Amino acid sequence: MKIVVIGAGSADFGMGNLAALMRCRKLQGVHLALVDIDEQRLRLVEGLARRYNAEWSSGLSIAASIDRRQVLGEADFVIVSVAVDREERWRHDFEVTLPLGLRQPYAENGGPGGMAHSLRNIPILMGIARDMEELCPGAWMLSYTNPVPRMVRAVDQFSSIRIVGLCPGFYIVEQQIAQVLGRSAEQIGIVGAGLNHFGWVLDIRDTTTGEDLYPAFREAARRPDASWSPLSRALLQRTGYFPYPSDDHVAEYLNLCHHPDRKPWERWGLHQYNYQAHVSGRDSLWDRIRTVVEEGADLDLIGDSAEREMTIPLILGLGFGEEVTMPAVNIPNDGHLTNLQVGGVVEVPALINGHGVHGTVLGELPEPIAGWCNLQISICNLVAEAGVAGSREKALQALLLDPMVNDIVQAEEIVDAYLRIHADYLPQFVDVERS
Repeated sequence: MKIVVIGAGSADFGMGNLAALMRCRKLQGVHLALVDIDEQRLRLVEGLARRYNAEWSSGLSIAASIDRRQVLGEADFVIVSVAVDREERWRHDFEVTLPLGLRQPYAENGGPGGMAHSLRNIPILMGIARDMEELCPGAWMLSYTNPVPRMVRAVDQFSSIRIVGLCPGFYIVEQQIAQVLGRSAEQIGIVGAGLNHFGWVLDIRDTTTGEDLYPAFREAARRPDASWSPLSRALLQRTGYFPYPSDDHVAEYLNLCHHPDRKPWERWGLHQYNYQAHVSGRDSLWDRIRTVVEEGADLDLIGDSAEREMTIPLILGLGFGEEVTMPAVNIPNDGHLTNLQVGGVVEVPALINGHGVHGTVLGELPEPIAGWCNLQISICNLVAEAGVAGSREKALQALLLDPMVNDIVQAEEIVDAYLRIHADYLPQFVDVERS
């Protein structure tokens, strides 16, 4: 078996991916190829992988390349975690709309910022998919790249490559609910579904007795002293269901958090992403990796990633034929959520085995959740098409649907502003006239 990790130097998912792959005993004898366009970081990651391999007796063969085409041949799984100049471009996505009358809640995965983010990353994912079609057409792409549904939609609709979108957001809400209920995560069973970064907890059970724990959770959310997730608690009280993974992400998909006069972001405590803090944290991680690789420091200096690694169950199921369940995967809706658009990318639990990824059939989502999700699926579809084809028209149509945009002219101004400021990362729009 051969596994290729593209974006091996990703500070967000790369280190957790690497450690999980190296720890999995079923992968002994597997060929692992690491790819990153930053050669200096790639060599550090390769050195770290070789340390893991030796000290953990992982038994993998390891290669590294800045050119993915050199290593994609005969791959079985291609794990993708890539982004374009993440913090700086994200900051632009947020700031560009301010003089145009829109303060976005977060500007990462939904709203106009989510569209700009998608338009930058879709060419990268499609380039990888095209190389896979040529060099490893039977391989699975396992993608962490955000915005997850839009990446999955682009690859699924416009290539022949099989793709599963992954995000650890489900585990964030699992930990939060367990903490609120005074239990461990192992003591509760949660069913969640909807869209990535806009999922909804449909059921909470005691894993031993089967007791319905949702009433206790709803009661906890109404306590006067409750200070956690104010927006999500407000939605729980109005809809009966708790959204996940967090207020800042959920706010991106609603028309409820950006009114310029009422400033609802202040009421819900929605603070913009701390770009510099993330950069500083990432730089610190690379300093520690460099010390481990170049100076032989103990591996404990890097820390033990406690984040749930989601590629391992997929590899064990699809590659080894084991039957495993996953609480959340992003796949096209094939009757899993019956009142959401067929073919739209949804996040649902799934059974994984040697025959594929089988999403759980959960029936209908309650209203208004289904209404919100269907609108976002339509936006996702338009953004994916715009990102693949380089279509200003489709990008504009996506913003005309977007609940954050209130005016045709505003939508046009935002599209053109993004096409100008991100022109160097939007090769698919090279022939588009930017007003």
